[in-house]
Amino acid sequence: MKIFFLFFLLLGSLKSFSQSQFLSEKSLPTTALLFNKLKNQKSFINSRDQKINWTYLTTDSERHPKPFGTIVISPGRTESSLNWSEYCLALRDQGYSIAIVDHVGQGLSDRLIKNSDIGHVDKFESYVEDFNLFLAETKKQFAGPYFLIGNSMGAPIALISDAMTFEKIVLHAPMFKIKTSPVPYSMARWLSEAMVFLSISNGYAPLTGSFKPAEFSKNRFASSEPRYNFDVSQLMNNPQSIVGGPSVQWVYQATRVPDLITSRFQDIKTPMLIFQAENEHFVDNEFQNFLCLKNPNCQIQPLKNTLHVLHLEVDPVINDVFSKTIDYFKN
Repeated sequence: MKIFFLFFLLLGSLKSFSQSQFLSEKSLPTTALLFNKLKNQKSFINSRDQKINWTYLTTDSERHPKPFGTIVISPGRTESSLNWSEYCLALRDQGYSIAIVDHVGQGLSDRLIKNSDIGHVDKFESYVEDFNLFLAETKKQFAGPYFLIGNSMGAPIALISDAMTFEKIVLHAPMFKIKTSPVPYSMARWLSEAMVFLSISNGYAPLTGSFKPAEFSKNRFASSEPRYNFDVSQLMNNPQSIVGGPSVQWVYQATRVPDLITSRFQDIKTPMLIFQAENEHFVDNEFQNFLCLKNPNCQIQPLKNTLHVLHLEVDPVINDVFSKTIDYFKN
């Protein structure tokens, strides 16, 4: 009888472990305080004499005396470490050190034009150059093995730079090709290129503008209302990190990404897992599928009823993505 009792007790504990929540909307109120307490910030100067900021968290040595490695995060357009605070803390709890960069023109990194609200870059290769320098700084600070989480725009930046640095790669809704709806893609590329040629490319792209958070019911980024509101509050409390609509120049550079990534993607030997948002408004899922078929090391995990920013999803989805990421990295 005791054997059966112990068996069911063990079964119940395993079941509760498998259903455990790594991230919870209920814990968001304490996230900012804990992240600010644990984070460290550094910066370096790139070849264009611009300051690039990056943030890191060290492994909890008491809980994990033997760390599993270092996770490098390449965030999406407009993002900084602030937008990843909850996810970074959860990754740290699993025995990893974390390093996340503020791409040029974002977060606490230098802006390229006077209006700091405009998301601007001179050329996409500038992101890549900075990311290589960031990787070099990370390697000075932390031992490997190194793992990558690349989100949206941050995915092609990291893959074009030095994908072979990493043992495993996880990508969230990678921006291999942008959606330009309601303007057809070919027209958006032609118009942005023409405006660049005419030297009128530093202003907001058409149909975009300054940072104005939408009501949750009208947003096309996040499915979790508590996480969306937390994300907005983080930015409002740190206005120096706010980035609004992209410049015409940024749009033109984004339309170059399909060519840049296609020539690189099939040569990547590192195992790669792509989480794909079903209800996607910003990146082209079909192009992700097209590229992944060309690389035997790539696999895609579609996620039903999800929007573009997967780390702002509801608890069941974000925990599913998180647990699969940790399993992928550790196995």
